[in-house]
Amino acid sequence: MTSVLESKTGIPFPHPLPTQPARRWTATFLAGLDWNRIVELARALASASGFEASDKKVFPDGGTEFSMVWRKEPWSSKTLVRIASWNQWMVSVECVTRMDHELKFLQKHRGIFIAPGGFTPAALNYAKNCGIETVDAETLVARLNEIPVEHQEYFFTMGTSGNATTPSCPHCLRPLEHTAATMPHTRILNRLPDLSFDRHEIVADPIVARRIEVLRHGDVQFLHGVRARDLIVHGVVSGDFVCQGGVLLNPGAVLNGNVAARSIVVRPGAELNGQARIIDGNPESASTQHSHKLWRCVNPTPHDKCWTVEFVPHE
Repeated sequence: MTSVLESKTGIPFPHPLPTQPARRWTATFLAGLDWNRIVELARALASASGFEASDKKVFPDGGTEFSMVWRKEPWSSKTLVRIASWNQWMVSVECVTRMDHELKFLQKHRGIFIAPGGFTPAALNYAKNCGIETVDAETLVARLNEIPVEHQEYFFTMGTSGNATTPSCPHCLRPLEHTAATMPHTRILNRLPDLSFDRHEIVADPIVARRIEVLRHGDVQFLHGVRARDLIVHGVVSGDFVCQGGVLLNPGAVLNGNVAARSIVVRPGAELNGQARIIDGNPESASTQHSHKLWRCVNPTPHDKCWTVEFVPHE
């Protein structure tokens, strides 16, 4: 089957415009776009290249995916296309591993992972071994700049018009706003559940909790992003976590994935295999933390999950 990045002859691009000098994409500019613009560009490229693209599925962390099938062979197996979540713009090996497991579970033969921030060397190696196609900003830009000049303007306008660089809320799709990294919605957080895991388990749903604890015999793999106030690990856990409080890895604990939290403590004998980001430099009381800003949804009539949206600014 042909890659989404390979053009097809005889397939018209949507709404062709008169020939005019094309504006050129750059990898830096594309990586700075809203996640929603990038997924729409990917879907438009798939359609223009001869594929039938499904509706997009949006996750609470801004990660997105859609399926596509070659239009001339609609009976053929589908390809799953995944776009990295906002807080994981550069994809780690754990993200690729989760996609590989999901592809096997869904019995899809091909997968394409789009990561505007690129891939770690381990992620690239794993993807190559399991047959997942990796697409970073440079690869996507090359494809955009290769399409016929009379169609480039259409894609450029679609991807960059309006407020294209501010990330959107995954729930209501309104532009997010920079707000101080204080502890919002404390009363709502206190009503969230405390979760405990003590055995081998794969969690397929997005998780929002007040406190998560993985006990000594627990071995938990979260397939989607996890948001919690606090995370305490005694056993083994895999996933990507955003914590408004702290992360504590006790002796013998192993965390495979990426963490953004106000404090991260890795005690002797514990392991953190992934990227760690402190989202507020010097932890103080919740009422006095103003040194860091996050992207948050401030919809005055919010979707019931809008308040959970918290994106770390890209560096």
